[in-house]
Amino acid sequence: MMFWYGHRALWWLVLGRGLMALVFWGALITLFVLAVRALTRRPVRHEVYTPSPMAAPASTAATAPMAAAAPTATPTAVPAQRPSALDILNERYARGEITKAQYDEMKRDIAG
Repeated sequence: MMFWYGHRALWWLVLGRGLMALVFWGALITLFVLAVRALTRRPVRHEVYTPSPMAAPASTAATAPMAAAAPTATPTAVPAQRPSALDILNERYARGEITKAQYDEMKRDIAG
């Protein structure tokens, strides 16, 4: 090869270009996967934390003696009430997941 005559082959340049191509395509595919996951993710419903009134810090001097005299209680999360089967059925019908015929049939099954 006349092009390489008298020059050393730059093997490190070829290796570096190949590695950079792998890094580029890996980053591009990773960004694509993350974008698809972010766009198709369903929102997560979190339970609401309601602290106990006994655990509220005293903000004024007038309430400080009362807060100090109150027994200490650890705040607990209020358990969320589970929706009934009829509530879930109504939500599914409202979202259009089931037809009117399916709704009526399931409603009769629930009512017993």
